Amino acid sequence: MGCKATRINIILVLLLAFFYALVFSSKVSAQTMNVNAYPKRSVSFELKPISLLANIIPGSRGFAGEFEASMGRNISVVAGLSHSRFTTPESSVAEQRAEDNTKEIEKEVTSNEVSLGGRYYSNMTGHSWFTGFRLGGGTKSSLWNYDSRYYNDTQMTYLSAFDTGFRWLWESGMHLRLGGGLEFRRTIARNVNGLSNSQQPDEVSQSIERNNNTDGIRFNPYFDFGIGVTI
Repeated sequence: MGCKATRINIILVLLLAFFYALVFSSKVSAQTMNVNAYPKRSVSFELKPISLLANIIPGSRGFAGEFEASMGRNISVVAGLSHSRFTTPESSVAEQRAEDNTKEIEKEVTSNEVSLGGRYYSNMTGHSWFTGFRLGGGTKSSLWNYDSRYYNDTQMTYLSAFDTGFRWLWESGMHLRLGGGLEFRRTIARNVNGLSNSQQPDEVSQSIERNNNTDGIRFNPYFDFGIGVTI
């Protein structure tokens, strides 16, 4: 119950921040008195093509994108959203079961994340180097199979990330982004429970949690590739 309530709070706060950024950037643009003082203000919508590759796997799906609004000469605010679901093929499940009949097998993984951050550009209106950061949170739900029984592993995480890269922005409004960075992630709540008959945590639940430890802060490098339009 506590995990669910905290997850809802995170999503609500980040959504409010997203809409605040949108409204605030519009107001700042309307109040600009000297059009030569700043570059043309803009917003952009970006899709992460790599996330779409999950959709070619049977039973899996994926999507990731972001909204960005310029806030001045070099600064922008960024809000991101991602969703993914991966399903282990039955052939792979059978192979793992043949190797070890008592092994816990992860059949499905579903994750949802939202984030809010900012970027600094050397040139807001054209090709430019950038550096940025973001803060966010999300959930991860895994379905485990053990001896014909299923267990649900639900986690909630906070994350922070720093990245840098280069963005190409053409006069047509199309842009392409290449970058990379380092992500810091921490699990703040986790529950592993059997699904059948509302099973309470047992030895298998404890084994799943122990063999897939999420304690402490985890550091992950990542690659960023995005295609979008700026208006």
